[in-house]
Amino acid sequence: MSDGWKLTKYFKFGHIPRALRSYEYTLHVDASAFARNPNRFVVPEFAHLSRFLRLHNSTELVLWKHGLRSHAVQEWKTTVGYGMEKVPNIRGFARSVGHRFGCAAVSKVPLFELGVFVRKNNDSPILNHMFVNTFRTLIAYGLKRDQNVLPFAMMYHLNMTKGNWVLQCPKEAKLPNHERGMMGGCGAPVFPSVSTRSPGAAHTSHHDGCGHFGLTH
Repeated sequence: MSDGWKLTKYFKFGHIPRALRSYEYTLHVDASAFARNPNRFVVPEFAHLSRFLRLHNSTELVLWKHGLRSHAVQEWKTTVGYGMEKVPNIRGFARSVGHRFGCAAVSKVPLFELGVFVRKNNDSPILNHMFVNTFRTLIAYGLKRDQNVLPFAMMYHLNMTKGNWVLQCPKEAKLPNHERGMMGGCGAPVFPSVSTRSPGAAHTSHHDGCGHFGLTH
């Protein structure tokens, strides 16, 4: 991993830049939003987004569904297939989360499109921990694709996915419906129920800690 790559992930997940701390929310948009590719995603208009956040002022994180895949393990296999991740690195991470949560739960963790998201900047210690943990995990396991990691950082804080703390919107969601102020199909993402404190979670996994999830040697 280059120093440049680490710096981009540090700014995306590792901390909130000083220049943004006076703002209540940050809208993050990757350059890929403007590229010519089939995975282009909707970037919400500022006026729509401001109205949406006023209507849902308890929300700390707004995510969008991935346009092509539903679960994080599918993204593992896809990014390995395209050479974006190295098999030993993904298998090491799979082993870790498998022992932590169990393979059955790992297989159902949702996938998000992380080219665009909205996060609260201040007074959100659990959210901050999730983001910093994502950055540290990427470095620790030598992983490059943040969408392979963030959903599992969220698994450590399942209470964050209850109520309106975190909202997941459809890929093409416009925020919000002007006339009715509706959420545009957005709602709390569905995570499998597991006990992150119980060592028994590991008993439901294979000996390789989910490294068998369609990952070639």
